[in-house]
Amino acid sequence: MDNELFLIHSDIPDNVIETMLGKSLPTVEFAQILSLVTVTYIDYDGNIKTGDLIVHKDLAQEVAEIFQEIYDSKFPIANISLVDVYNADDNLSMINNNTSAFNYRLIHGSSMLSNHSYGRSIDINPLVNPHVINGTAYPAEAASYIDRTIDTPGLIREGDAVYNAFVSRGWTWGGHWSNPDYQHFEK
Repeated sequence: MDNELFLIHSDIPDNVIETMLGKSLPTVEFAQILSLVTVTYIDYDGNIKTGDLIVHKDLAQEVAEIFQEIYDSKFPIANISLVDVYNADDNLSMINNNTSAFNYRLIHGSSMLSNHSYGRSIDINPLVNPHVINGTAYPAEAASYIDRTIDTPGLIREGDAVYNAFVSRGWTWGGHWSNPDYQHFEK
């Protein structure tokens, strides 16, 4: 793995914790189980960019390896930013096609905490890879992407580079669920 492209921080820097606190992060102490992983990716225009993901410490190295594999495959990612850029508003982050990981929040339509709350889930290009519940796309702006046969950049399909990078390491893809969540990988 090219360490110049993928930097793993064992602890989240204080300035990042300050940005997250009261948005995606419930307490300073909760940050102790999390790591900041800075990854390099190719955006929709072919530009090389960097972005930050907050993940569980146990998954940080693996996430860096996954994103190295995605980068090497030239799979396009629209944007990678902490969900706090969107005030921890998951819907706003999805509408902006933002790839993100940690967000202390409930599962949509539930009273249970999401695996995102523990840094154990990552959503990739969520606008073009919507969560589909009973035929309705979330976010609503993603309705045209329910059709998985369309040819659009950043669309995840079983067997593609993103799918293989995660699933080969034991991650579960939400695209296989009865209410598919095409953006979602968890471990």
